[in-house]
Amino acid sequence: MPIEYRQQAKELISRDLTATVVIAYALDQGERYSLVTTDDLKTWGVNADAVHEAALVGLEAASGALAIGAKKSARGRGAYATILTQDGYDAARLLLPSIRQRLLKALGSDLVIAGIPNRDFLVAWTPDFSARADFAAKVSEDSKSRSHPLTDELFVLDANGFRMATSAELAEQRRI
Repeated sequence: MPIEYRQQAKELISRDLTATVVIAYALDQGERYSLVTTDDLKTWGVNADAVHEAALVGLEAASGALAIGAKKSARGRGAYATILTQDGYDAARLLLPSIRQRLLKALGSDLVIAGIPNRDFLVAWTPDFSARADFAAKVSEDSKSRSHPLTDELFVLDANGFRMATSAELAEQRRI
């Protein structure tokens, strides 16, 4: 969620993902959810690390059957894949090592670029993807115009995990 949520509700349990996005934890109740607070931790007798680990296990279970199919570029080089389940946790799947590994495998690359412009979307592409500049621009646009916005920042995924793209990598992804 955007960092502003944490600033508005200081009792939320969260941890930083980037300078503008935090990881928060939800109790999913079907059609609605509630966010985990410090009072919940006291009631349950657990710490934030235990909640984080339980959340990843739950998200992993919800993502097990998720099919990730790559689509080749219509204009030439590279490929891309999207995760769009409509369950409210698509961006959070970036945190899952299994999803990152499945993206790398589906895209046939040791390194991919990813964006999470809003809560309900994760997109990844190979660094040589011929439409990379269009995709980077669309991530930026969607982060400002879609519901549940997150970030226009791009990430680099590889076998070791994920990190923010460097300024040189960003420039390359935005170059036509």
